[in-house]
Amino acid sequence: VVLERIPEVDEEGDRDAEIFSVAGLLKMLTNAIGLLREAELYEVASSVYKLVLPIHEKANDYPALIHAYSELKEIYEILVSANKQQSRMLGSYYRVGFYGTVFGELDAKEFVYKE
Repeated sequence: VVLERIPEVDEEGDRDAEIFSVAGLLKMLTNAIGLLREAELYEVASSVYKLVLPIHEKANDYPALIHAYSELKEIYEILVSANKQQSRMLGSYYRVGFYGTVFGELDAKEFVYKE
C-alpha cells in the first residue's frame, strides 16, 4: 500500500489519529484494492474486500456496500471471462529430472522450466 503522506508525530509523541482510525484503514484498503486492480491481481483484490465489507456492514454504510459489491461483481466477471478464454494463465512450471548414465553430466540433476 502506498501512503499518500507519512504520519506525523507531534511534540507529545501522538501519531496522526487520522491514519490510525477506521476511516484511515478503509482509505488504505481502498487504495490497496485500486492498486491491485491496476496490477490485474484480481484474486488478491477480492480477498482485501473481505476486510472492507464487514466494516461497512457494521457501520450500516449501505452506499459503500453497494459500491463495494458492484466492484466485486466487476472483479469476478473479469475472472470468469479470463478463465473461459484461458487468457489469465499465470504460468505453468515443470520439474524435469535426468537420471541414468546415458545423460552423462546431467545424471541426477533436476531443472525447473516455465512454460
